[in-house]
Order: sequence, then C-alpha cells, then structure tokens
Amino acid sequence: MRAVTAILLIWAILASVDAAYNIQENNQLKKEIRDLNLELKEYMNSNENVLRKNQELWNNITKLEEENKNLKIRIRTLEQEKKELEQEIERLRNMVYTLNEIIEEFKKVPKGYYASDFFLSTATQ
Repeated sequence: MRAVTAILLIWAILASVDAAYNIQENNQLKKEIRDLNLELKEYMNSNENVLRKNQELWNNITKLEEENKNLKIRIRTLEQEKKELEQEIERLRNMVYTLNEIIEEFKKVPKGYYASDFFLSTATQ
C-alpha cells in the first residue's frame, strides 16, 4: 500500500507541476494575445490614417488635374492674344514705316511751300 501511496503522491506532484506549467503557459499566451490586440489596434489606426491620407492625396490630384486643365486653356487663350498682339504690332510698324516715308517726302518740300504767304513773297520779288 505504501507503494501505491508513493505512486499517487508522485503522480499528484507531477500533476501539480504540469498544472503550474500550464497556468504559466496560459498566462504567457494571454499576455501575447493582449500584446497582439494592442498591435492590431495600432495597425488599424495606422491603416485608417493611411486610407485618410490616400483620400486626401486623390482629392489633391483631382484638384491639380482641374487646375492643369484650366491653365492649359489659359495658355491657349494667352497664345492667341499674343498672336493677335504681334499682328497688331506688325500693322502698326507698317503704318510707322508709311508715316516715315511720308515725313521724308514732306521734308523734301521747300520751306514755306505750304505757307499762305510763300507765293506772295515770291511774287513780289
């Protein structure tokens, strides 16, 4: 009977050691689960931030594309205005050239030719 008692006692000790090991392992797993849950929350917050930032970037891209479109239209308008101004400058240059020719011809006319007393003064001489 002593042998049975000793075996039962050894079995109880081994069961207690195993239970203590299982409790310790269970506590370790609970801690790991808590840590993983915290990491998951951080990841979810980070993921939400990334998604929010991604949406902001898409909104900015859309705005920039619209601005780019408007700027291209404005550039075309300005190019057309530039072309019209260049044509007007050329027209005015031609007018200035013509006026300069008229002035040069006018300079060749003797002084007093257009004066009202020019003919009177030459007739009395």
